[in-house]
Amino acid sequence: APPAPSAGGNTSSVVLHAPPAPSAAAPLRTAATASVDSGATQSCVPPASAEATHCGGRGGLAGPPGASPLSSIDSWSVDTMLEQAFAQTGMKWPPLPSRQASPQQQHLQQHRQQQQEHHQQHHQQRQHLQQQQQHRQQQQEHQEQHHQQQQQQQRQQQQQQQHPEYQQHQQQQQQQQQQ
Repeated sequence: APPAPSAGGNTSSVVLHAPPAPSAAAPLRTAATASVDSGATQSCVPPASAEATHCGGRGGLAGPPGASPLSSIDSWSVDTMLEQAFAQTGMKWPPLPSRQASPQQQHLQQHRQQQQEHHQQHHQQRQHLQQQQQHRQQQQEHQEQHHQQQQQQQRQQQQQQQHPEYQQHQQQQQQQQQQ
């Protein structure tokens, strides 16, 4: 039967048929695939049962009429997918308070933390090495400048000692500048 008009008042021109009943040989269709196949626009309805647990398969989200509830995708696999997606962006997916991580997941989290800490330490060491290299370069440049200044002073002294007329010439120049 065609769906009821939506809030906007637009009715679909395509007559929708209920999805075929799954045969014993065919794999069970989840609510997600059934809703895509039938093109139904009905939103998911939260479970009415108060017993619906977070990790259990009972009380999954209800799909369109005639489809099985969305219990095939459990919260563990959804959280794992989200965690992987968040890890690629460098963010941590917050674990839900109603559920404790399995020992494998705890081990993975510890391993990730250790890797991050190791990476940070490595980054700090590299920065420290770069700073040391810059400091050494500055020291070398300073020593070279100091050495060049000493050589210039020695040359001037040698010229003055070897050529007394050069010294007189410089004194005359200074006197003229003063006058």
